[in-house]
Amino acid sequence: MGKIPKQKGFYMKKISLFFILLLAIASFAQNTVPGHDWVETGQMLRYPSNRFFTAVGIGANEATARENAIVEVRRQISASIDSRTLLTEVQITENNRTTTTSQFDQTHIMAVAGNVEGVQIIATEAREGNFFAFAALEKERFISHQRMKITELRNALIEANKQAQNAEKDGNIALALQIYNSTFDKISAIEAERALLSAATTLNTADGVPISRSQISANIARLAASLRITAASEESQRVFIEDVAELEFTVLVKSDGNEAENIRVLFFDANERRVATALTNHEGLAHFMLGDSAPTARGTHRFTAKIDWNGETIGEARFSYTVQTRELSARISVSVSNDLRNGRAEIERAVLQMFSEHGITNSATSCARITATVSDTPGETVQGVSAARTFVRSTAEVLISVSDQRGTTVFSAGANQLGMANQRTGAVADGVRKMRLGANLSPMQEAIRAVLDGCQ
Repeated sequence: MGKIPKQKGFYMKKISLFFILLLAIASFAQNTVPGHDWVETGQMLRYPSNRFFTAVGIGANEATARENAIVEVRRQISASIDSRTLLTEVQITENNRTTTTSQFDQTHIMAVAGNVEGVQIIATEAREGNFFAFAALEKERFISHQRMKITELRNALIEANKQAQNAEKDGNIALALQIYNSTFDKISAIEAERALLSAATTLNTADGVPISRSQISANIARLAASLRITAASEESQRVFIEDVAELEFTVLVKSDGNEAENIRVLFFDANERRVATALTNHEGLAHFMLGDSAPTARGTHRFTAKIDWNGETIGEARFSYTVQTRELSARISVSVSNDLRNGRAEIERAVLQMFSEHGITNSATSCARITATVSDTPGETVQGVSAARTFVRSTAEVLISVSDQRGTTVFSAGANQLGMANQRTGAVADGVRKMRLGANLSPMQEAIRAVLDGCQ
């Protein structure tokens, strides 16, 4: 075999160098020609849009540019379009004929939500005082990660539903409700992850929500329908005024005939104001004691117990008690502060009424004496267009002292109550009439009774 001429080998080397040079120029052009510059185009050939989510971020420094690039990738994935159709009815009158037409308009609202992980910064660059960053997220990896999260959430939802059903079977209705309520957050989490996944691929059956909101709501409604509340103590009682604070009321709550534990029960007065709260015990019983806040005026006082269910009340058990008084008598004298002298007569009548409702009557022959000193702390005034429409608030303050026939003080206490009327003294009288003596009532009555016993 003959030797290749040196000249031919020279040309072969020259051709090889030429092709290498062409490749280098093409590579350089790919990365420097403005049309292929990722800063300007937001794209890199190595990260095609069919395989990657990509975005460019800009900032005053490199750290900010990196952060903004990641945010832009997340925004691209988690942005969803809420298409709202607006219907407008337009009436057109022509040649004495009126016709109605409907016009449709669509608005698109972009909403960003969700937690996107795995975004990487591929490149950064500085130009004319600004910093740029190129971020990318591989779609297949993102899809795989999303489906793994959805599977975990689906399993957690199914397990929570089973726990709630088991709690139902065990009669623990409150725990069942608590677990059912927690599943709504799990459903929302699945829906959010599904929305993100839909940005990269078509959803399938395995990506679905295994238990719907309507199913959970139906379970909660079924539990509510199973609950019954009844009075477990005497519904109507008669009690002496000094024993009101010791009154106890009991309700029984059952679910499908079984005692329901840890059910929250609310106690309301006749004005639908909540005055007490209790939980049922393992026997389904809830006990209420109003204590010193209980109304002690003579007459009948009514209350209602209701189940607190998801922020709403269901069922009803009614109670009432009628206050009786062991009549006590005392010489009652009333004094008022100087700035209330114009309404002294009205305030004095209010004081006598207040004591009477607490079983203490005014008697000029009694050896027990009560001195009531009335003052007030004025509140706000709502000025109306006339005196009848003007409202004055004032807190009535009464200092009470009980003394024996020798003038020795055997009891003293104070009480206060907000009142309202068209003028200040009327507001004070209103506060006095509504005043509750609470914990001071029993010791005051005992002091008066002891004085009266000593006089006989």
